[in-house]
Amino acid sequence: MYSLGWPILGVLQLFTKFAQNSAQRTGFRKTLAMGTLLVLAIAGLSGTAQSASAEPGPRIVVGAAAASTPDSATEPSATITGSVGARVTEDSSSLRLRYVGDPAPAGYDGSYQLGPAILTPSPEQTPVTIAGTLNLSGMSENGETAVIGLHDAGALVSGQTGHKQEVGIYVTYRTASGGYYDVGVTDGDAGGGEWVQAYKRIPVSDLTDRTVTVEFVVDGRADPATCVSDVEDTATAAGCMTLTVAGTGIDSFTVKDSYGSISPDGVTTELGNGAHPGWYTAFESDKGPEIGVLYDLTISPSTNVVLDDTTPTVTVTDSTQPLVIEVDSGTTDAGVNYGDLLTDGAGTIPQTTITSSDGVTVKIPRTRITATDKTWDGVIKAPTVVPNDSVTIPAESGTTVTIATAIEVGAGKIGLEFDKGVRLLLPGQADQLVGFERNGTFTPITTECVADSQDEADKLDKGRDCYFTVGTDMVIWTKHFTTFVAYSSVTAAATPALAELAPTGAGAPGPALWVGGALVLVLGSTLLIARGRVATKR
Repeated sequence: MYSLGWPILGVLQLFTKFAQNSAQRTGFRKTLAMGTLLVLAIAGLSGTAQSASAEPGPRIVVGAAAASTPDSATEPSATITGSVGARVTEDSSSLRLRYVGDPAPAGYDGSYQLGPAILTPSPEQTPVTIAGTLNLSGMSENGETAVIGLHDAGALVSGQTGHKQEVGIYVTYRTASGGYYDVGVTDGDAGGGEWVQAYKRIPVSDLTDRTVTVEFVVDGRADPATCVSDVEDTATAAGCMTLTVAGTGIDSFTVKDSYGSISPDGVTTELGNGAHPGWYTAFESDKGPEIGVLYDLTISPSTNVVLDDTTPTVTVTDSTQPLVIEVDSGTTDAGVNYGDLLTDGAGTIPQTTITSSDGVTVKIPRTRITATDKTWDGVIKAPTVVPNDSVTIPAESGTTVTIATAIEVGAGKIGLEFDKGVRLLLPGQADQLVGFERNGTFTPITTECVADSQDEADKLDKGRDCYFTVGTDMVIWTKHFTTFVAYSSVTAAATPALAELAPTGAGAPGPALWVGGALVLVLGSTLLIARGRVATKR
């Protein structure tokens, strides 16, 4: 039954998006949350454990029991391990592997090797993350290439290999200049695809242990305009793919681009049918060596949660499972409990996006968090509007400060710091100043971010912040949580200073007018000019 669950949830999401009023949206959100939990519960109860093979090759480890058939392959998360290019089955001449089950379901007759069944929901319904490590030490010959990612289920069921309808992490090795790796993202090589869309070069000599940690996020709900590298692709793009890479001896970096625009052979959507993980290599058996990229990766569709007064808190027990959280209007004390992931007030928490009912959004990457109090219970308060008079901003002489909004996020008086930058979006506040208050002390944020990107935000020093305007919205990148404030500071008009300039003869008071920002007043025989400072913001 639950093979139909993800499409049904997709329809519910559309109803939620286009609901005519907040009451309908709230109803659809609650139904969507209950439906998601039901689908995941049925998926967990339906599975049966697969025995581990003594033969070398890919394997799957899931939180719940593994599915026994491809038709029941949707899992909240799965872990895959193996080597790109390894020959897993003797009867396949192609160095491709797809995690579709063995035997493959009817229609899956493409030229590839078979791995255990894994089927994610479509990234158009919920973001899907692939995270883990890639060991590149086995790459030795010029031009060796490996791609590992998600392949459209509709393309595979139609008998295709899926590499033309996929998104993936791309790695190639070159021997020039002492050797280097190009690591980036790709959305396939069919008509309209760009093959390698965005990448960064890593000298072999810099990557000390030849291993990189990767986090690859495919989000079909994201606006392609925020990630596209070629504006001509925007009209046909489906969403965004973002790859974050780190390793010993190199600075971490992020590359992103849009995906989509590929619809060959009658497949009209890319990843809209759900996706199977898999890999392929540019080297076939008669063209070069097997590619020695060892992978240990977890595939995790985001868990969507709606918080309300009935269930105001969600408890997190998996540091690799991304979370997308919406907070219903009127919910009090909404929060996320990471306590199970902490030791002495510190630990690694998963990628988490929280959106309040008024549109304030906080995006936390997978990162280490540290509390100033080791006894912290692990609960992070969702972004919450607090009364303006709860914050005091010192005003300079002759200025008036007006608070537009104050948003509390974090753990109250307990300080929280992050190893990576966290993004806080304040809708409609682009023309305001910003700052934060901590334990009664206000600090303005005066540094403008180099860019609105995770890569640049990660470079912030410990406990620091920067701001960036995006259209009518204000974005704050920060490495700590507290109460953040958007405000204006206006210079009050000064009392006019009158200066007698020249006598003009006796008579009654004359006319008055403004000239160049000054009040010109004719009083009988005297011309008076009054000047004052102009009210300003920023």
